[in-house]
Amino acid sequence: MRSWLHTTDQDVLMIEADDEINSDSAAPLIENVGQQITRSLRKVVVDCSNVDYLHTPGIANLVSLHMRLRKSKGHMAVCSVSAAIMNLFHVARLDQLLDIQPNVESACAAVRGEGG
Repeated sequence: MRSWLHTTDQDVLMIEADDEINSDSAAPLIENVGQQITRSLRKVVVDCSNVDYLHTPGIANLVSLHMRLRKSKGHMAVCSVSAAIMNLFHVARLDQLLDIQPNVESACAAVRGEGG
């Protein structure tokens, strides 16, 4: 997996991932995001439009990031999730925990507290 970070409008940290999210790829990513949270950046969007598979450790890291942001009074939204991954989220009831949005635009609005 290849993943990278960048900010959008200087207040939202975008995480874009390709291929799959597993323990090898997610751990360094979560550490990097943790450093960003420490620097007062507390709005995060995880774009899964190119993610084909989400391993159990990847799920655990997403939940960990969500909880860390929540503790810091931040907000994370996951967007552009495939039907297969959405089904996994539903079965694991993560769709009740995570803010899942259909696209990047709605995810950015959600973490900024804009709109309905």
